[in-house]
Amino acid sequence: MQVFITGANGFIGNHLVSELLRQDVKVIAASRNEDKAGKALPAGVRVAGYGGQELREALSSSDVVVNLAGESISGGRWTNKKKASVMNSRLNTAQRLLHAVKSLNKKDLVFIQASAIGYYGNSSELNRSEGSEAGDGFLAEVCQKWEAHMPEMATCVKRAITLRFGVVLGKEGGMLPEMLKQSKRGTAGKAGNGKQWISWIHIYDLVHAIIYLINDDKAGGVYNLVAPEPIQQKEFSRLLARFTGRKIQLPAPAFLIRLVLGKMGKELVLSGQHVSAAKLLRKGFVFKFDKAADAMKYLIKH
Repeated sequence: MQVFITGANGFIGNHLVSELLRQDVKVIAASRNEDKAGKALPAGVRVAGYGGQELREALSSSDVVVNLAGESISGGRWTNKKKASVMNSRLNTAQRLLHAVKSLNKKDLVFIQASAIGYYGNSSELNRSEGSEAGDGFLAEVCQKWEAHMPEMATCVKRAITLRFGVVLGKEGGMLPEMLKQSKRGTAGKAGNGKQWISWIHIYDLVHAIIYLINDDKAGGVYNLVAPEPIQQKEFSRLLARFTGRKIQLPAPAFLIRLVLGKMGKELVLSGQHVSAAKLLRKGFVFKFDKAADAMKYLIKH
């Protein structure tokens, strides 16, 4: 099997590439800077550019496409420029891939599109499922537009799968490294009222869930990639203090978060989603880390 990956240099992409190589799967990584990507990626990964002909050649020899490309939504206030960059980085790659796949008429391809549980917006409703309606806000808008090409893609390939990622926990990226920095400063306490839900997933389970769905010939449609037990932010903060040994953590009032981070703070820090993993569990996937305490303890102590 050969897997073509966009966004292979990112946090999730790096872990996925490493696990695929460990399983003796051939990997092609798309990059606009082939020299830089070639030096950063593990040995054995073939790097292809985004040019039309080169892209089609890479896709034509691949069995699976995993589209992870997209600029990080964090890293500063959401200015109009930042929001446009976040949106365009996703839509441009998605459209490029759709056009390339359509031109190939490659009906045996499996196409996997990344998205996020931000699709559901901020909601107090419990157990949002793949069939729940989209929410409001910038993140919901990004996810809806990111996924918009998938119905057409589904007519062009063997299987089309959309993955709505939860909050990914890992040492090298995602939420945890920033929280650990805040914990050292004693500022990783309750954010706002702390009742917002965090639907999380350990990077190990995320990567293995992607591969599990690749290998399941009947898998298709939308899947929430989240652990079975969401956790409220205030409990996440308590676990962080417990496992780092830094018990005193100052809370961050909602007004201060809004003042410093603006709309990004409202959607990323003060909002949350309680999302169901039931569809993935029904598929038979078994989580290694199904409880937040176990996942955080492992990541912080190892």
